[in-house]
Amino acid sequence: MRKLFTILFVFVACFAFAQREAGHSEAIRLEFIENHIKSDGELETLYPGNWENAEQAILPVWDDGEGASDGFMFGTNFYEDLAYGQIFENTENIEIHGAVFWIGSREGETGEVIFTVWDYSEGSVGEVLGSKTYSMADITPSLELANAFEVEFDEPVVTSSDFVIGVDFSGLDEWEDETYELGNVSSGFGDGAQSGLALIKESDGEWLPVLNYDVDVDIAVFPFVSKGEVLDDLVYTISLELYPDDIEYKYFLVEDDASWDLGEWVGDPNRSATIDADMTIEDVWGQQPEAKAEGAPEKEEEKYVVTFQVTIAEGDWAGSEGEGVAFDPEVHRVFIAGSLGEGWTWQEPGSHPDLELTIGDDGVIVSAPDIPDNVSVSIFPNPARDRVTLSAPETIREVRIVDLSGRTVLQQSAGGFEVSLNTSALIDGLYIVNIYTENGMTSKKLQVHR
Repeated sequence: MRKLFTILFVFVACFAFAQREAGHSEAIRLEFIENHIKSDGELETLYPGNWENAEQAILPVWDDGEGASDGFMFGTNFYEDLAYGQIFENTENIEIHGAVFWIGSREGETGEVIFTVWDYSEGSVGEVLGSKTYSMADITPSLELANAFEVEFDEPVVTSSDFVIGVDFSGLDEWEDETYELGNVSSGFGDGAQSGLALIKESDGEWLPVLNYDVDVDIAVFPFVSKGEVLDDLVYTISLELYPDDIEYKYFLVEDDASWDLGEWVGDPNRSATIDADMTIEDVWGQQPEAKAEGAPEKEEEKYVVTFQVTIAEGDWAGSEGEGVAFDPEVHRVFIAGSLGEGWTWQEPGSHPDLELTIGDDGVIVSAPDIPDNVSVSIFPNPARDRVTLSAPETIREVRIVDLSGRTVLQQSAGGFEVSLNTSALIDGLYIVNIYTENGMTSKKLQVHR
């Protein structure tokens, strides 16, 4: 079990001198944080966590149980930690130009240290947003804040969400007490406001707040940032003619091909609404519904115009935590999918162009297709060998053949009442042919047999 003690105490108070215990009497002026880094007035320096209210600065180490050091809490140690970082909560679009890292100790010159910004938008340490690598020999330690080590990134790191900034020291050699080591200063014990914003990455790769070890501190890392371009929320809209009904739906992003992968969230719940009049439904991307709508409207022949509006900001997340993407209006299209009544039932996002939302407050009214029982699509020959022909009394937009596992094995665009498909590459078996016409989609079974 890790134990800890402190080998350096520094009393801190804004704009005042103080003395540290442990035999030193060096001064610290905290106005450095605001004035030392940049003087052009365009950059703002962020304080870590509760630092502005901290009463002490310390260089914390782990205790070996016998009063000796097992290495630094935020740096190299006996436990072979890999990195440390401080969480910064952020909702604005900012550019991180660099940071002051108060490195209190550095012994040895081999190896590399990577000063890093990680994404924290999903509440866990994610991808690297930016970094700057230094050799161990180039890092200048100091027990004076005024001489703390300053890092400036080659390119500003842009983010509009929470982030972690810290040090990846996995490229250093094995820790050796007072011979080969690196350690970062923190606020004093109890000065972290119980927020758990100080993290360490253990040897198994897992990030943990040091609050787990009853250590309540913030790491002395001070990013300097500028405000980036304000990202306006975008409103995407679609207007559909729907029959009275209880519906369920969700919004999805599509990059290239039709896919279910990039929904607002993974799995349940679906959004829901009761359609019983002309209406506008205003949603916010990723904001899950509190309860399912219950209305049970009377079934009528009359359709209502229902306008769906979803507000989404650049950088909003879609899909699962590990495999999703951040929304980019230059890359992604927005679709609605769901059980929207007769004619549309959970069409794969991107497969039906009439279900794509457009930017703006007004949507072109799209009529939901009737159930396509009256769409007489013929498919010949069936069973087929190397070629099959489909014909319909209305324009066929696209044909997709899927196997029984749901995998699309053949896809072809069309633009007439008849389309011929080359099935020579299909193995013998049963397939589902999805035919997309101007009025919706209908499905037919196809047997391939040679």
